[in-house]
Amino acid sequence: LLEKDIQYTFAMSRLLDYLQLEELNCKVCQEPFGNNILTPRVLNCGHTFCTGCLKVVIKESPFCPDCRLPIKDKDVTNVPVVYIVKQLIESIKELNKRNIENGIAYLAEDCNLYEAHSGVHLNRDSNSFPSVGTCPLHIAPQQFWCNTCCLWICGSCAFLDHSQSTGLNIISCHIVTASKHFKNLKSKQIERINEQLLELRNAYISIENFSQIVPFVLVAKGNTVSVLLKRDGKKFYSPIKCENNEIIVPSLREGIVSGSHVFPFQEIKRISKEIKAFLRLSRQGTKLGIIEISLFENRRSEQFAMLCTGEKGPSYRWTKFFDSGGLFTRYLAGGDYEKNNGQGGAKILDNVDDPSLVRMEDGIICGEGSYQTSVLAQFKIFYKVGSSPFARCPIGKIVKGLSLISDVANSDFSKVYIEDCGIIVPIEGVKR
Repeated sequence: LLEKDIQYTFAMSRLLDYLQLEELNCKVCQEPFGNNILTPRVLNCGHTFCTGCLKVVIKESPFCPDCRLPIKDKDVTNVPVVYIVKQLIESIKELNKRNIENGIAYLAEDCNLYEAHSGVHLNRDSNSFPSVGTCPLHIAPQQFWCNTCCLWICGSCAFLDHSQSTGLNIISCHIVTASKHFKNLKSKQIERINEQLLELRNAYISIENFSQIVPFVLVAKGNTVSVLLKRDGKKFYSPIKCENNEIIVPSLREGIVSGSHVFPFQEIKRISKEIKAFLRLSRQGTKLGIIEISLFENRRSEQFAMLCTGEKGPSYRWTKFFDSGGLFTRYLAGGDYEKNNGQGGAKILDNVDDPSLVRMEDGIICGEGSYQTSVLAQFKIFYKVGSSPFARCPIGKIVKGLSLISDVANSDFSKVYIEDCGIIVPIEGVKR
């Protein structure tokens, strides 16, 4: 039993060591980050490499080895050091060291490698109870552990001399067999290892999400940050903002990238699957307000988000609302990015003609039915639901600004247009 306990403890230690070595390496040289030339540094695109590799990259080919964005810094010493990575490496080393020390202190093996910290050797005989040595008083195997006194004792100590030698009443002592004590030690050690593995996993999550948190931190400190998308040999960018643990990404537009910090557009989208969309409405140059939409997980919702960002080319930006109707269930229609009159708005993705249903309620947004093949990018916002229990082709639901839609629909909606649109990406677990 004891031998298995020891093997388990040191196997877990080796597992901790494997995890920390596997994840904290430079992607170019595959060496673990550390000090001097192995000091981790983060580029303006968010990717991290060691100092030695970056020095060579800047000199030979000043482009990020991962995403190929240009490196603006001419000297590697100007590239920021990722101190959080260095701190995590030191923490993991200390965690691993502490785990091994705990394993040696709590479980000892009678072999050429390990001895108990107290100097007591373990006797693996064939008796039913394992022994940890010989009682110097009764010359008998020490087969019991007293939790009250923290002493190894023999049978005679437990039933005859224990109270006299310790000055305690034997009834007040909690005595268990050596096997039981080792089982208790094992349980405590497993609990300790699980806690340390949780610390390690949280540390790894911090490293994994570091490039996602960087834009948020930079903007919070007053920096201008943009996302960049390259398409058909052209560059499209969007200046982002961060509010309430959310990254706000307006629609992409062609031109010169603004801001000293640039991140790939797709990296921002990968931060979270639970993105929202927004539409900023105006009437003849007067800003009316913003509506936010929580998107469902389907193909039509994916197309809606792409038309909000303009990443495929077409966009809802500058489109108008072209219809408002319904007797008991009222709606406002838009999304014709081609003709702006309800006669266009073709799909930009395949397989968006999903005939699934959603239960109707105020604020639900749905697409046109599958029989309208040339207008599958159009949408209807239902701001007042009457007798219709279900609707086809669901896209999402308005979570902010529903009253604005009602006001627009009950006015001259043909003069209202979407001044801008985009997506809102949450950053979970980040505090300013």
